[in-house]
Amino acid sequence: MMWFRRCISGYLMLFGTNSVLRPFSNMLLAGFRMSLIPDRIIRTSGEGLLPTCYEPQIPSDIRENERVRVIPPSPPWRPVSADDLIRVFEDKAPQDQRYWFIRSADEEKLPAFEWDFQSDCRSKVFGSGNGLNSLPNDTNIRFKSQAAKANIPDLWAPFGDQVLLASKYLLDLMIQFHETALEHRRVILRASDNSLIGEIYVIDVVLNIPAVDIANSIVDYRGQTRNRPPALKGYVSCRIRDDISESVHLFRQISFSGSGGYLMITSDEFRRAVINAVPPLENIRFYACG
Repeated sequence: MMWFRRCISGYLMLFGTNSVLRPFSNMLLAGFRMSLIPDRIIRTSGEGLLPTCYEPQIPSDIRENERVRVIPPSPPWRPVSADDLIRVFEDKAPQDQRYWFIRSADEEKLPAFEWDFQSDCRSKVFGSGNGLNSLPNDTNIRFKSQAAKANIPDLWAPFGDQVLLASKYLLDLMIQFHETALEHRRVILRASDNSLIGEIYVIDVVLNIPAVDIANSIVDYRGQTRNRPPALKGYVSCRIRDDISESVHLFRQISFSGSGGYLMITSDEFRRAVINAVPPLENIRFYACG
């Protein structure tokens, strides 16, 4: 792992400030964080696929603060080499991928901003698969720079996976594929002098399902920490269940630590529609899911 850390550091020193190459560095860093070396690895014995299970299977002997990775007998594909990383960066994988994580590509670095609603959203149920009931239409986002009059991307994710901010163009495509999986609100974009820039839509994917076959995925668990019980920490490589309806194109993996969900997932059919859209949709990237 040390050689990989040095490669990442060297890459960022050379290219980290280059806006063209920054998406690649971000992808490498995201992959590195997701693949942090655990304290212990448990390789489940057996052959082939295990009986499906959609609930966390926390190791009985996990210790306090310990990070344990559980690997099934037949783990799903994940990038393990430089060539694999390049394939993922190109939205490809050595096997057919049925589902993909959707992310902002971070190619558009927008200025700092203030949002009328932002101070309230921390104390309310907001996004993360819980919906947008607390968010009215037509709140204002005010950028702190006139530079905000530059290009506003089709997808912008300043709040991570909590919500997406999308153009009307992308929203319409999402509605076309799976309207009932979404809640959305219009937001007005303004420059620092309060002049009108345009509009963007806050979107929450509210269809939360136990989509990951945990027994046959590579999963990290965290041991008890102070007042928190042992819990599922993250998915290193997912195997998505086979019985999801073909009509389901947008959803989240259900959260086991609270309400709602996380990890916004799309069907390959939706992904292809985004990639082939004319005119092209900007600042959107997909990562192989399962």
